[in-house]
Amino acid sequence: VSVLAAGEFSRYEGDFEYRNPTLIGQPTQTRLGADRSLRALYASADYASGKHSFAASGWLNSVERGLPGPANANPVNARQWDDNARVWLRASHALGRWQVGVDAVGQKSDLRYENRAAGDSSLTRSRSLRADVDGRTAFGRSVAFRGALAAGSEWNDATSDWNLAGSADVVWTTGSVELY
Repeated sequence: VSVLAAGEFSRYEGDFEYRNPTLIGQPTQTRLGADRSLRALYASADYASGKHSFAASGWLNSVERGLPGPANANPVNARQWDDNARVWLRASHALGRWQVGVDAVGQKSDLRYENRAAGDSSLTRSRSLRADVDGRTAFGRSVAFRGALAAGSEWNDATSDWNLAGSADVVWTTGSVELY
C-alpha cells in the first residue's frame, strides 16, 4: 500500500504602484483588485497484492481572483471563482494469460464570474465521466495483443456529448524488429 497527499494554500494581493501616463502629470497610482487565493488538495492511494491492483486518486482545486480591468481606469471590482474536482480509479486483475484493467474518471468544474458594478454575473458548469476497459496478453514470446473499449460523456449548461471508442493492437517481435 502506498499513499500520497499534497496540499497548497496561497494568497497574493496583487496590488502594486505604477505611473499612469494617461493622466496629466503622470501620477503614481496603486493598482487594486488583482488579488488571488488558491486552495488545492491532491491524494492518491495504491494497493497491489498477487494478481490484483487498485489505485484511487482525487484532486480538489479552488481559485478566487480579482479582475481589476484596464490599468487606466478605476478598478471594476470583478471577481472570478474556479472550482474543480476530479477522481480517478484503476483496478487490474490477472486472469490466466490475460491482464485486465478497468479505469474510471469523473470531473466537475464550475466557473463563476461576478461584476457588481456592471450588474453582470455568470456561472458555467461542466461535468465529465469516462470509463475504459482493456485486456493484454502475449502469444508465445513474439506476439503481444491489447484490446480496449472506452466510453465517456461530457456535458455543461448548454451541451452534452457522448463518445465510444475501441482499439486493438498486435505487436510481433522477432530479433530487433517489431511490427505493429
